Amino acid sequence: EKDEMSAAPLKTELSITSFTLSGLYLLLALFPAVQLLRIFLQSPHIGWTTQKLFFGITLIAALFRCGFFAYVPWGHPHFFAASFEDSDALFSVLDTLPIIFFFSTYTLLILFWAEIIQHAETKTIQTHNSRLRPATMAVNMLAYLVLVAIWLALIFMRNITPDLDIGLNSYLAALYLGAAIGFVYYGSKLWRMLRRFPIESRGRKTKLKEVGTVTILLTICCMIRAAYLLLAIVERNLIQWWFIGSYYLVVELLPSLIILIILRKLPPKRRTGGKSSVNASRSSVASVDIT
Repeated sequence: EKDEMSAAPLKTELSITSFTLSGLYLLLALFPAVQLLRIFLQSPHIGWTTQKLFFGITLIAALFRCGFFAYVPWGHPHFFAASFEDSDALFSVLDTLPIIFFFSTYTLLILFWAEIIQHAETKTIQTHNSRLRPATMAVNMLAYLVLVAIWLALIFMRNITPDLDIGLNSYLAALYLGAAIGFVYYGSKLWRMLRRFPIESRGRKTKLKEVGTVTILLTICCMIRAAYLLLAIVERNLIQWWFIGSYYLVVELLPSLIILIILRKLPPKRRTGGKSSVNASRSSVASVDIT
């Protein structure tokens, strides 16, 4: 009884944290929802560009997290468990799926930067459309397929749960380390490209600062998530309310907000009697005048 009384304040704090996070993810979902609606109304002729895909996946991921955090205090008495041994299969699936969703949004920003670099270097659209997009799609498809395989093993092979726990955390950590490497490589490459522009180029200084800051912040966020996933393998007592709140703020909410700000610029409307801008999803980073 004494243990139950001492655990009650912790459970209350975790419940408050969970509901607060649910509300924050709902607010996060509003931005891509509004942006998607504006794009569909303003430029209905534009297909599913990198920008629209990012808004769509971010919306799904944010709503998924919103529902997840609203559910866990009621549906899972020992929520925020760090291993499959302490949680049921359904809970583990609901917990890990948004992690892959947010990974997909990061790959889309990396693709976005890569497309800008490729377009600036080749002055054509065909090269990056024929190589970068399929490569990004393949990486994401593989990421989801491996995760599904682990889920199936979790459901039908409960006798190896500890090994699955280690395998899943290591796998997700590897994905985010890969995303961090992608941010460093393409972010630094884009920064160097912008730096070569003439000093009088419109927006050069602002874009240099934006790309440099975003590269550093998103790389750190990915590294923190990877470190936590690896730490969770050996340290199971990671359920302090302040730690949980800070963790999701840093590794999901903050990076998503940063990318939403980067991709905030909507594509131009179709010009009357003429063609719309090629690859109209270019955001503020691409608006630097390179002529």
